[in-house]
Amino acid sequence: MSPTKNRKRLVGAGVTSVAVAVSLGFATIGVAGASLASSPRVVHHNTAIPQAVALLKALKIRPTKIPVSAKITRKIPRNRTIDFVVCGVPQCAILVSPLAAAAKELGWKVKQIPGGLSPSSIQAAWTQVVSNKPGAAMGTGFPEVLFSSQVAQLKAMHIPVINGFVTDSAGGGVSAVVNGTPSYTKGGSSLADFVLGTDGTKSDSLFVGGSTFPASGFEESAYLTQSSKLCAKCATYHIDPPATESSSQLITDIEAQISAHPHINFVVCSQPTQAAGLPQALKLAGHGSVKIVVNTPDPTTLGYLKAGTIAGIMAEPNTDAMDEMADALWRTLVHQSVKPSEGGGGDWAVTKSTAHLVTYPYYLVPGALAQYAKLWK
Repeated sequence: MSPTKNRKRLVGAGVTSVAVAVSLGFATIGVAGASLASSPRVVHHNTAIPQAVALLKALKIRPTKIPVSAKITRKIPRNRTIDFVVCGVPQCAILVSPLAAAAKELGWKVKQIPGGLSPSSIQAAWTQVVSNKPGAAMGTGFPEVLFSSQVAQLKAMHIPVINGFVTDSAGGGVSAVVNGTPSYTKGGSSLADFVLGTDGTKSDSLFVGGSTFPASGFEESAYLTQSSKLCAKCATYHIDPPATESSSQLITDIEAQISAHPHINFVVCSQPTQAAGLPQALKLAGHGSVKIVVNTPDPTTLGYLKAGTIAGIMAEPNTDAMDEMADALWRTLVHQSVKPSEGGGGDWAVTKSTAHLVTYPYYLVPGALAQYAKLWK
């Protein structure tokens, strides 16, 4: 991606940076080019971006169909156990219940394996999976390179592995990757559509990414690409805090960026927990006019949206993806192609007027599990 004079360069989110960021617990802060920081504020006169307005209008329509349509035509094994390595953030913990509900359709059970947030804790969790010898294994958020040795051992024992919420490719001992690159690319673009569709050419934004999960970098890159495409003169900034950073420190980082660049009028939180306490803090700091959009809902951000203290929430198929991971597992076990399970789902831009339609844990597609169950039976 070619940076412009008013656009920062994306910080890479490779595996090495993951380990360093988690172990040291610091936030990476990206700053726009020196010419922007030292020059007077640019006043935007033209506002609406027709393409962004149209894209946002489409995003406000909730998807009603799951992204998989191919039926499973062979008998699926029943009554086994899935070991699920659960990473150490709330967004991972909420995935256990929908996975258990999907597994229950075939009499399977789900065993939680705490994974933590560091490479060493993830490796330890997958070592426990190997020792357990389950019917199948799943994980989310961390690339297979961190536990490749354990995947090789599971493959030797003919235990299928499904990974999700990463940008890896399937292969080796990983049978399928669900909610991968297509979803993160779509998610980043949708967030840009929300910002630019709301504020048009007045949009100067701060993207709050994350250094703990490499896939966050892909989402951020897609956000920047779409922003540049739709509004070349709209400035973007970023910070990439690790998941271990406290809310108070993150708020301090966000306020520092806004103070340094007072033309920022939108904060984009790639994780719902990043918005905890943020609306109140920005108001107290004199930044109450800065809008906030959050990627995926949680109870706190839903409350903010209903109260009108944030502009919107981009609901992505996070919870639905657990049905999709189960779908990929069933296809693996009966030797059918997992390609139908690896596509990206849609997004839904939730605003104050539609916030009441979201329950937690939420499904993007109403009745998603029932639609998947028809494919399995």
